[in-house]
Amino acid sequence: IFFRLTLLRAMAAADGLVDKVLHQYDSPAAMCFYNTVMGGGAGNIHYGIFRHTTETLAEASQNAVDYLADQIRWLVRNPLGPSHKMLDLGSGTGAAAMSNVERFGCHVTGFNLCPNQNAQAEAEAARMGFQDRFTAVTGNFDQGLPEDWTESFDVVWSEESLCHSADKAKLIAEVARCMKPGAVFGLTDIMAGGGAPPHPLKTITH
Repeated sequence: IFFRLTLLRAMAAADGLVDKVLHQYDSPAAMCFYNTVMGGGAGNIHYGIFRHTTETLAEASQNAVDYLADQIRWLVRNPLGPSHKMLDLGSGTGAAAMSNVERFGCHVTGFNLCPNQNAQAEAEAARMGFQDRFTAVTGNFDQGLPEDWTESFDVVWSEESLCHSADKAKLIAEVARCMKPGAVFGLTDIMAGGGAPPHPLKTITH
């Protein structure tokens, strides 16, 4: 009985987390905010890197994308191209994915919880002529990644999305399963130093 109650509580907590993420990112008000404010209205919905005081929020957000892409470019064994596949976890409205398609020429699969964001990402891919190199898949990564993705990806990309996982160790194990031998996992995320109190983080992560 105790195990069943614990399991039911865990399932309820997971469902509550999904609802929170959907409300935070996929509600009409959230879509409006992320499309016009976060990332400077240029599609990116993550924090940025300001290299100069005169840079806009849109430029700083793109700097963060470019920085992570540079790390991946240095780490991959062979230059990425049309034959390579990238998985973007928590791909949002697809701005980073489009940037990586344009930069590397690879195919990007976005795995993302929010259907409205995914529809916007696919519309943007079509507008840019990348509809054959981008696919949005709606799913909850805490429920596992598709079984047929085992050893499928040359690169896994994640910008500030693992913070929304209820079981990060399990998710990272799933990511490892989906990576080809020698693949690269590049990520940025919201983290705290050893002396940081946990409570403020709950306002932006889970």
